Amino acid sequence: MRKITTYQSDDGSIFSNKQDAIKHDAKILGLSYECPNCNGTTEVIDKNKPIFGEKKEFDGTDNYTYTRIVIRYEMKTCPICSGRGYTKEEKTPIIKIIGYK
Repeated sequence: MRKITTYQSDDGSIFSNKQDAIKHDAKILGLSYECPNCNGTTEVIDKNKPIFGEKKEFDGTDNYTYTRIVIRYEMKTCPICSGRGYTKEEKTPIIKIIGYK
């Protein structure tokens, strides 16, 4: 037995992976440019909400104990494309010159 995951687009089409379903939905909605913020994945890392994991101890051969804290971040919906992965207009980053060397 094996687990099979499928994704369904808004119009009912079935896809084997999430990225193909997102591209199909974007094509139907007339969104032709991939979002530069999330790169078409619909989610970005929310660095304001870290999730601290458990402390893990590692013993070396010289009897030292190493402690490591695992930090993960929550994912949030992309604010640029509103979770669609694609936009109608091409989005370019705004770059300000703050000084010179």
